[in-house]
Amino acid sequence: MARTKRSRRSSKKDAGVSVTKKGKRSEDEESEGCSTVFEQLGTSAGMCFKRGDNQDEIAVDVPIFQKHLLEAIKSHKNYPKIIEEFVESLQERCESPERFRLSLLPIHISEDSEGSIHGHSQESLMRILLAIDILQVNDNNNCSNHDNSKSKSDNINISSSNKFIIAS
Repeated sequence: MARTKRSRRSSKKDAGVSVTKKGKRSEDEESEGCSTVFEQLGTSAGMCFKRGDNQDEIAVDVPIFQKHLLEAIKSHKNYPKIIEEFVESLQERCESPERFRLSLLPIHISEDSEGSIHGHSQESLMRILLAIDILQVNDNNNCSNHDNSKSKSDNINISSSNKFIIAS
């Protein structure tokens, strides 16, 4: 009986990484392990984080990713403290200039994507995250509390003479 190449070198997915039976990782699909809060929650919501110069991928529609991420944050046992940890781990990830640059580029769609997510393919990871209100930070460096009250920054206007006017 002749074996095919596929049966001899079958691969399996391990946390988004293609691994052959010999334990070698495919460099094309190499992902980071979920070592930070950002990566753990992002992966659970449908993001596939890559290493090095490889662009991160999304496997679900952007609104679904945002909804799942919001649900994961709110249901986390350390909520609301987890928001600060999430933002800090995102900042650590973006300390690398190349990683930061990639987070500003349109995100790639995973080959394993569910449904049709091509409509949102031009959005960057940062733009996707900025659309999640709970992740926004207020003036005191705390995450927003969504109490519908105006913050100080809402009362600042710039006049035509470029002077700041603070409404009272």
